[in-house]
Amino acid sequence: MKIAQEILYGTPGAEWKLEDVAAISPQLVLIFASIAHFENPDFFPRLRLCLPHAQLLGCSTAGEISAQGVSAQSVVVTGIHFDSARFQIVTASLPDMEHSAQAGRALAAQLSKDGLRAVSVFGQGVGINGSALIDGIVAELGQDLPVTGGLAG
Repeated sequence: MKIAQEILYGTPGAEWKLEDVAAISPQLVLIFASIAHFENPDFFPRLRLCLPHAQLLGCSTAGEISAQGVSAQSVVVTGIHFDSARFQIVTASLPDMEHSAQAGRALAAQLSKDGLRAVSVFGQGVGINGSALIDGIVAELGQDLPVTGGLAG
């Protein structure tokens, strides 16, 4: 497995090349940024231009954590190239907080159980019961599987 990370500041533009991340040919790219970046219409097109073949996953933050520490109003981009591991991205609808456990079960039901070793989940930051979401995942997959992740900031 190879991992590369870059921290970006400012608005998306030509200076956002993501050369270190792109160099490892990542299959998965985790993106954590302030909400202002996600609201910028140039944000995803610029990321896609730099990383055309990677699956992009992430959420907004209330402070971006990287190998360099904590920053604000930045974008932390972490590319992962797997040598042999597989991953799967699934989504579920969450109409309101009362359906959090149901959304967790719906997420887990979509996952291929063959070789499943861990689950990482990123949920919306409001209108969600994070504990119930995890309870729904565990109800579907069992208690022996590690579940990590967090809620958007």
